[in-house]
Amino acid sequence: MSSASSRLGHFSLIYGRLHFAFPKEMEAQKSKFPLLFSTFYPSFKEEKGIKDYLASDRRLPYSMGLYRHYPELDRQ
Repeated sequence: MSSASSRLGHFSLIYGRLHFAFPKEMEAQKSKFPLLFSTFYPSFKEEKGIKDYLASDRRLPYSMGLYRHYPELDRQ
């Protein structure tokens, strides 16, 4: 697996699936993992190709289809 594929996988997992499913918990975790949330995400989403994709209509928004928000399991 290439470095780009690995980073894209991490980005998708954290900011897509986990952040969508558990937004309050992910917000609470930001201070515990500053390199991930304050360094990795902002720099990764600005890379050429990624930035274009995130702004395009090819990217489907997260919704209650494949991915779900679980308010009953999120931080209260």
